[in-house]
Amino acid sequence: MGVGADQGQGAWRSWVKIPTMSGAEIRNRMANDVNYEPKNCYIIAQVEHIVCKKDHHEILSATVSDDLSAAYETLQASSLVFVKEVGEKRVKSYYIPRNAYNVCIEQDLLTYNLHADERDGFVMKYKHDEKLKEGSAIIIIIPHFDLYVTGDLAYYADVLGMPKSSSYWCPWCLLSRVEWQQSAENNGEKRTIEFLQQTYNAVRNDVQKRMQPTEKKGVSCAMHYKSLGPDNFVPPLLHMEMGLVNQVWEDFENWVDGSVEIIPVDEKAARKAVLDAKERLERAADERDTAKKTISVEIRQKNAEVKSLKRELQRRGLQSKFGKN
Repeated sequence: MGVGADQGQGAWRSWVKIPTMSGAEIRNRMANDVNYEPKNCYIIAQVEHIVCKKDHHEILSATVSDDLSAAYETLQASSLVFVKEVGEKRVKSYYIPRNAYNVCIEQDLLTYNLHADERDGFVMKYKHDEKLKEGSAIIIIIPHFDLYVTGDLAYYADVLGMPKSSSYWCPWCLLSRVEWQQSAENNGEKRTIEFLQQTYNAVRNDVQKRMQPTEKKGVSCAMHYKSLGPDNFVPPLLHMEMGLVNQVWEDFENWVDGSVEIIPVDEKAARKAVLDAKERLERAADERDTAKKTISVEIRQKNAEVKSLKRELQRRGLQSKFGKN
């Protein structure tokens, strides 16, 4: 199942796409039927919609991320059972635990078995509360869901708890841009859910702001989707192709500087220092803006608390004892 989101034309939208057949089946049908429509091989639906000029991680975390995270966790932990009742046009669906087995309908109730522990201990039988019509039948069981996230690199960074880091830190490993550009043979340590959670906790507890960027590895806030780690994120083909072209162009410029114009070594170093300085300035400006927003929110919260306290003092007739300020 593909889940993803993008922002455009003044709104942020999240979609889910469920394929109903494999890639091989689709190719086979297209080869044997020139009129076959590939769009018939999947179901797509919009699940969230936010009207906004720009998708910011704070907007997502304050509105839809918690609900999406809970829904994704349910899908990953569940099987889905479809039941057709006699005389009904609509099909009913039920989520049951992913490790359920012997799923059937007994005495007009959906039932299934579960082992009481992971070591195949005693078996417990469960019955769904809803009474079904006599003669109801299970028509299909989806045993599990594999979720894969699609989107652009900025969206990946936002929901992985790494906002504004997409141009510098890899979302799949712990390499920085400087490190991965040194050589294609540089293989970084995998970025995992555990690493993202532990690093965010460290950042949150770093009251003295002593953590270095090389320790944070781009992490500055909590993951939005708690059960989806970097392994669930599909590398965006367009961004990868753009990166390849950019790298080729950069190598071409380096060749021109070294073999055509013959730029002195000290000038090359100066140019690189300027680019690095601009990049650090941009990151510092982003951190400053984030800090301003955080401080502004905290000030508003404190002002609201003061106003609430003053109203309570006035209600109790104690304002005069403490003065009007």
